Amino acid sequence: MAIDLPDPSVPLVREGGLVHERWYPILKLWAAQFNTLTGSSDSGIAALDTRLDALEVLTTQGDIIVRGASAPARLALGASGQFLKSNGTTLVYDTVSAVVSAGVSGSVSAAATLDISLGSADLYEIDLIAFNPVTDNVNLLMRVSQGAVFLTGASDYFYAFDSGASVPDEAADFIALTGTIGNAAAEFATVTVRVFRPSAASFRKSVTWVGGGRTGTPVSFGVNGIGALLLNTDAIDGVRFYPSSGNIASMYSAVRSYSFT
Repeated sequence: MAIDLPDPSVPLVREGGLVHERWYPILKLWAAQFNTLTGSSDSGIAALDTRLDALEVLTTQGDIIVRGASAPARLALGASGQFLKSNGTTLVYDTVSAVVSAGVSGSVSAAATLDISLGSADLYEIDLIAFNPVTDNVNLLMRVSQGAVFLTGASDYFYAFDSGASVPDEAADFIALTGTIGNAAAEFATVTVRVFRPSAASFRKSVTWVGGGRTGTPVSFGVNGIGALLLNTDAIDGVRFYPSSGNIASMYSAVRSYSFT
């Protein structure tokens, strides 16, 4: 049998103790011939043969050896940015799912409402920035929708927020996010609203918010609160933000969604 010998300058063993791949065919032939000529079943030679079989499955830079169903197998290098993980049976390369995704954002002006659709993410975070109403002394309110219909029943919601004094309502047709905000240029409210698991079934749909602003003569304020849909525990598919009277004069909004994988 003719085989190509490696260049004599190629070391048998690489730095670190690994056999140089150019020597695999020679060592394989030697192991096979040793057992054939001697009739030996020497476990050390058999182990060497098995290890060389495993090494020979590597064909490309970045390959690694994994244990297949019945023998060593090649696992090719994954794509850029992928990571190595277990799927419960073997090792695989996979892509990290986007945990945070940017949604709609932009300015709102001369509008009665800001409506935002919700999907299947675990958490939505909505910034309502520099809300200023057309009408003086109004509250910033919100409602949720089911089947694209916003819920307006007299006791569909509860809410409570702290803005220097607790303001609760145990049965309302909206969730109030702030106290009254004036319509002067220097008066505004900024809040970040978090909506939890909107598409989950049999799960109480609740929201929290934190923020503050400036109103009155002027008076600066901070606010944090919680509210929930009391009507049922069905999935919701949207939220609406609006002043208690009149239109939104100006506001900027931004949405982020979080999926936990």
